[in-house]
Amino acid sequence: MRKEVFLIKKIKKTEKGWLLYPFEKEEETVFIGKENYSGKMPPFFKWPWQKVRLEIVKIEDFIVSANLGGKRLFEIPENEYPSEIKKILEKGERLEAKVKKAMEDEDNAIKEALSEYLLKIPVNPDLEDNVSKFQICLRAYLKLHLFKGEVTEDYLRRLNLMTLILDIVQRIYRRHVDEKSFFGVVLAELKYSVHIFGKVFPDYRMDAKDIENAVKDKSVTDKTLADYYEAERLITQTLPKTDNALLLRYLNYVVRDVLSVFAGDYANFDCCQNKRAGKRIFSDEDDYKCHYRRMQMLKYKSFILPKEFSEEEIENFIQNYSLK
Repeated sequence: MRKEVFLIKKIKKTEKGWLLYPFEKEEETVFIGKENYSGKMPPFFKWPWQKVRLEIVKIEDFIVSANLGGKRLFEIPENEYPSEIKKILEKGERLEAKVKKAMEDEDNAIKEALSEYLLKIPVNPDLEDNVSKFQICLRAYLKLHLFKGEVTEDYLRRLNLMTLILDIVQRIYRRHVDEKSFFGVVLAELKYSVHIFGKVFPDYRMDAKDIENAVKDKSVTDKTLADYYEAERLITQTLPKTDNALLLRYLNYVVRDVLSVFAGDYANFDCCQNKRAGKRIFSDEDDYKCHYRRMQMLKYKSFILPKEFSEEEIENFIQNYSLK
């Protein structure tokens, strides 16, 4: 199944149904047949420059469901699909199951390698003091896990590894962003929030070497993979060595994924600071406590620190702990 979204400029009624014309000229018209929808098209008023959103779900060329202007036109039950569509769907489900199994196997391999790698991570006796040196959006996340997380050696090693990773994140951010400039912070959010299929590119399932071989143009990959290369260099320089390529890709992904979340949180934090006559009136800690619900980093999870805190746990932490 695939979902398609169009902005519709015109609807034309025909003998057998309706033709919906997208704004984009290269898009083909969408036909909604009366056998699927026998009612009226949603009445709506729109100015000539306004657009109406059409969402359809398809299997090959067969439309399974359609929504127009926020109203469901129809949805065909699976038991009423034509036989040829059922065969396509069954084949797709078998393929999806194989892909899902392969992805689960890969994730389990990463988790196993990570468990061994954690034994190489030094446990810093001054972790609490070192955490206080991070920027507030990263500091709050680390302190949340430090004070409200599990009290085990494994958890502490995971937190120490995450601290090293966040140090890389903060270093990359400060290399490229003028934190005192409003536009610098806003542009950083735009730069680091670019996602493909909902994830930072490339994600840990993709090998950068495969991308390089496919593109075969170093001037292009030097630009599109710049963040990947920079994270790779810093991981090599600052983290304990590992020869596990899959784990290295995952650690690289976490660096860039956190960088994306942090850039968004920092932009939120920067624009929400309480000021009077252009001057701040609260400390970083107090401003953060006022707007912590906007922050995505507090709920960030990974294979390294998979625990996700509830709203109640986060609120308890914010109310009862200093963020300094």
